[in-house]
Amino acid sequence: LKFAFLFSSQQYPVTAMAKLMKGIVGSGKGLVGLDGAAQAGFICGMLTELQAQHRAVLTAKYARREDTRFIAAVNLLSMDPTIAPSGLSNRIERQALVGRHFGEKVSIIEVAEITGQHRNTVNKHHFVIRDRLRALEEAAYGAITDVFACRGVIE
Repeated sequence: LKFAFLFSSQQYPVTAMAKLMKGIVGSGKGLVGLDGAAQAGFICGMLTELQAQHRAVLTAKYARREDTRFIAAVNLLSMDPTIAPSGLSNRIERQALVGRHFGEKVSIIEVAEITGQHRNTVNKHHFVIRDRLRALEEAAYGAITDVFACRGVIE
């Protein structure tokens, strides 16, 4: 999944001279070339077989932060009523805390200041959201593992 989400059509294969000078082939992340495009499409296509929540969690986990798929996944998860604790109706807070879980650089104090809440309240919400997202990640990993096994990608 990591390499499939990091695929970029702007990557080019290493030239013969660069291979000789470098000594090792391929040190970057992501798939390269037409084979990489096919593999990335094949793997990402399997995500469509998952529930929307599972697909969003895996996308948010592996997509680049500036990728529109990451942003859409965070938005979807932040609007999911099963993720937010009861009483948390502030969309900005939910979105910031979900994004924080998946690697966005957002501090609890910043979220508290923006939303006008005490930092302890925001911190409690963060712990609830974090625990629920971790449980959802476990379920998503199980689901994608089943899909990969059915398709023969893994044994």
